[in-house]
Amino acid sequence: MSHSVPGFTNLRTVERHGFTLDSRRRVRSQKFRIHPEDPNLVYLAALGNAFVPNEERGLFRFNDGGKTWQKSLYISSKTGVVDLAIDPANPRVLYAAAWTGERKRWTIVSGSEESGLYKKHGRR
Repeated sequence: MSHSVPGFTNLRTVERHGFTLDSRRRVRSQKFRIHPEDPNLVYLAALGNAFVPNEERGLFRFNDGGKTWQKSLYISSKTGVVDLAIDPANPRVLYAAAWTGERKRWTIVSGSEESGLYKKHGRR
């Protein structure tokens, strides 16, 4: 399914290249999911900038064609969401896989107690 977002051809492009949260911040996205009953409601998993702790990590959503993104799940500045699924039996339930990670020139910091599977009850 293709879904238009301002500045991008479709959501597959957003998934590969990220999206702009505002004029200063670009978010590195991992996966997106479209609500099965409302194609205007889209969830986006965001790892954020892998090289520094930042606020652009977590689960984002929009229901207005991408004009305004809302942070739906935020764990910490070091933990992002790397995958997500919508429960097929109840589309109000989301499962988000979170990973704590930071790339440095000499190593990769991977995992923490914040990493894991999160269950979120959404609207709709």
